[in-house]
Amino acid sequence: MTSFRRDEQRRQSAGAILLAASALAAVQLSSPVEARAQSGGDGFLFTPPKFTVGIRGGYHAPRADGDLFDHTIDQLTVGRSDFGGNYLGVDFGFRTGERLDLVFGFDLTGSQTRSEFRNWIDDQDMPIEQTTTYKTVGLSLGGRYYLFDRGRRIGRFAWVPRSANLYVGAGAGGARYEWEQYGDWVDFQTYDIFWDVFVSEGWTLAAHVMAGAELHVANGFLLTSEAKFRLARGPLDERTFYGFTDGVDMTGLSLSVGIAFRR
Repeated sequence: MTSFRRDEQRRQSAGAILLAASALAAVQLSSPVEARAQSGGDGFLFTPPKFTVGIRGGYHAPRADGDLFDHTIDQLTVGRSDFGGNYLGVDFGFRTGERLDLVFGFDLTGSQTRSEFRNWIDDQDMPIEQTTTYKTVGLSLGGRYYLFDRGRRIGRFAWVPRSANLYVGAGAGGARYEWEQYGDWVDFQTYDIFWDVFVSEGWTLAAHVMAGAELHVANGFLLTSEAKFRLARGPLDERTFYGFTDGVDMTGLSLSVGIAFRR
């Protein structure tokens, strides 16, 4: 009889433990989103993110159109592609709608090319050498429109980001260039060779269009890629570059990849 009672008590205790474990599991399964949202895991957020900060690096391919570029390419051992160079872009996006951001952008491009005169050498049969540096800075304000919703809300406590998205955009602002050429030159009237520096710089209005892709990796971090086409032409210093009338063409295409943080 005593053994029977002990077995019965053990079965009751085991049943109570099993019942408690089942209840705990049911509670956890009934609200996994809320639990993970409060713990901050799996990319869940309490609310949709309000801003995005991104940085990208890549290559800028300028159109290099106009008489300044044509003259440089004709006289020196420089190709049009030599004016292409490094690209760095930073942007701050502020959410204004489910698919729309207001974006402040900043970018830098630059190239430096060593060259020599194509058809002239000095009196010691040595090349006549020089260096051309071309840099641009861009500031812009525009919009970025996503082709798909950036996420979805689950229940009252969690917002789940989309794993990948595409966007297009446009904007306007200002662009500044710096053009510098230093080295040895030929005076075509006296045929003397002299050393000098030729510099021009200036600001102008600019506009751009862009398209890109984003891949959400974890906890608000994104991998990004973007193609950006800028249209701009700046004034050339006529005191230094007399007779050139086309200005400095700052139009070009930038291709870049980078990272972004969204919160």
